[in-house]
Amino acid sequence: MGLYKRGQVWWMSFIYQGKRHRVSIETSDRKRAQKIYDAVKGQIAENRWIERSLGEDKIFTEMMDKYLGEHASQKASARQ
Repeated sequence: MGLYKRGQVWWMSFIYQGKRHRVSIETSDRKRAQKIYDAVKGQIAENRWIERSLGEDKIFTEMMDKYLGEHASQKASARQ
């Protein structure tokens, strides 16, 4: 496991269930990055860390709003 900086952003690297994870902590503050990293290490030690897919934290209405904004006008013009 490790904490490292890429550009201005801190990242953490660790192995969980045999798979290497490299996750951006999305902060340039070293102390905040260390606190988040320590919290994740604790969750892993207690087997409470949950791997999330990209976009998993979005709710259905947000996804529908995005879909309608990007594709609804195309669908309407295709019907005419």
